[in-house]
Amino acid sequence: MDLYNTESPTSTQIPDVGSLEIELTKASLQIWRFWKETASGQAFRQLLASCQHNAQSVDRLREVYMPSRRKITKM
Repeated sequence: MDLYNTESPTSTQIPDVGSLEIELTKASLQIWRFWKETASGQAFRQLLASCQHNAQSVDRLREVYMPSRRKITKM
């Protein structure tokens, strides 16, 4: 989680084009590209997969990691 927090985009650099649909599409593509094409994205995907089998990891993800990432989307 620390690696992902360090390497992942802390905000999406999507210009205001006057269309929420276009802006959300661009933001989604940006994060999917990060998850697919970077070592940090690969590590995060593996973390999510392993959480499916470990209740403590799921709890930590929900209670510690996700709230910090949600703050970024509210900026």
